[in-house]
Amino acid sequence: MTRPYPWRCGTCGNKSVGPAVVPFTATLKHENTVHEVHLEAMPANKCDVCGEISVGEDADTMARDKLRETLGLLPAEVILQNRKLLEKKQDELAELLRVSEASISHWENGRIQSRSSDVLLRLYFAIPQVRHFLQERMANPKLGEQVNEDWSAWRAELALPPNYPINNSWTTMYTVTNDNQNPYGLAS
Repeated sequence: MTRPYPWRCGTCGNKSVGPAVVPFTATLKHENTVHEVHLEAMPANKCDVCGEISVGEDADTMARDKLRETLGLLPAEVILQNRKLLEKKQDELAELLRVSEASISHWENGRIQSRSSDVLLRLYFAIPQVRHFLQERMANPKLGEQVNEDWSAWRAELALPPNYPINNSWTTMYTVTNDNQNPYGLAS
């Protein structure tokens, strides 16, 4: 429970701190690159006398969410939702993707995934054949050691049933777009 306003200001000592919404800029490092993230409306506390501003714990979360959006990475809630839709526990998804269970937990709780991990997550969530491949990789460690451009050979290597939905033109089902209505870049 939050104590009632006004609060005493730690800078000037006046009892004049109240809720405010202010512009906010955060500096975050991701994959050895420093990014500046600008938020137009950050909930904060502001002293009406000296102007001192303090932001709460949600500032970090909002800044990370904005950086994910800027970099085009899957939001934490989408990672969590998709994992649950596929009925995978964190440890099961971690094993398939060959990452730690802690990584899955971190990504679902707001820590920003690497771009390469984001690509792997997107492929896993979007394409059933990728999920099948990763599941099979567990049983066949040699799978993927050589380039295979023939879908029928890939079907045989994975021991897929004849009616499994793959054909030599399968890759044309997916095209990259820059469409805001289609944020995952998949065309049906």
